[in-house]
Amino acid sequence: MGIMDLDLFDCERALGVKKLTSTKAQCLQTGESSMTHTMVITAAHLDVDGRRVRYRVENSYGVGAGDKGFFVMTDR
Repeated sequence: MGIMDLDLFDCERALGVKKLTSTKAQCLQTGESSMTHTMVITAAHLDVDGRRVRYRVENSYGVGAGDKGFFVMTDR
């Protein structure tokens, strides 16, 4: 659907799995994750105080992913 938000799914309730607490750097060091594609931030939405709230992100998966290749991603 083109939405990237940490709270989109309640994995603990649905699957009995707690959220991951490792950082991206730790996942790369242990081989749990790898760099497999590119994402480009194309726009940012700021609140009235100038804080970043969400981003428009172009994903290298192509137009078949998200909304024609774009996602809205929360700052978290």
